[in-house]
Amino acid sequence: MEGFTYRQGAPIELQFDLCRWQGRVEDESKAETIVSHERCEIAERLSHGAAFLVYRTGGALRDRARHLERRLWMVAGALFVVVTIETAFVRPELFPSLVARPLAWAFTALAIGGVITGARAHARNQDALGFVSSSAVLAGLLGATAAALFPTLLHSTLDPSRSVTAEQALGAPYGVSVAIIWWPIAFALALTYLAFAFRANQEKVRSEPERDA
Repeated sequence: MEGFTYRQGAPIELQFDLCRWQGRVEDESKAETIVSHERCEIAERLSHGAAFLVYRTGGALRDRARHLERRLWMVAGALFVVVTIETAFVRPELFPSLVARPLAWAFTALAIGGVITGARAHARNQDALGFVSSSAVLAGLLGATAAALFPTLLHSTLDPSRSVTAEQALGAPYGVSVAIIWWPIAFALALTYLAFAFRANQEKVRSEPERDA
């Protein structure tokens, strides 16, 4: 739901109450878009989870996950087309911003490259590359959406002037200066941990009967 909120927006009023607007839909078309987007997000996350199982497991479990992964990505792709068309009606200003910003191009290219590389990896049984490609698709979609929406963090469907922007959400100068210093350090540590986790978990997990055999 959070991904759709950033695209479609929320009914922000002068006295904004998070509990009050949750689940509130202004018209039928937006209700249908919410349902489609939720289904698309579920399919994307399930297919990414299936790609992880293919990468980390072996034997019959891997085969089942691999078969399911292919079907889930096909469902996610079809739902993505539906959501894109619906978003064009709900938030039409998103697409001109997407075209006008080079950073959005880069993330879009990352997502498209992930789809192409993932299809090739699936055909060649390259499980690790398939999982990395799946991650690239999700990162590219999120990054392209964020780049296209910036500086709006939360769009108001009632009045665009009440939307929450990056400048409005900016913290105190001291907190921002500390974050600028520590964020690159934390990001480097996260990348180091990610590389270590991939290196330390190269062996595929198999079920006990398969191990005994």
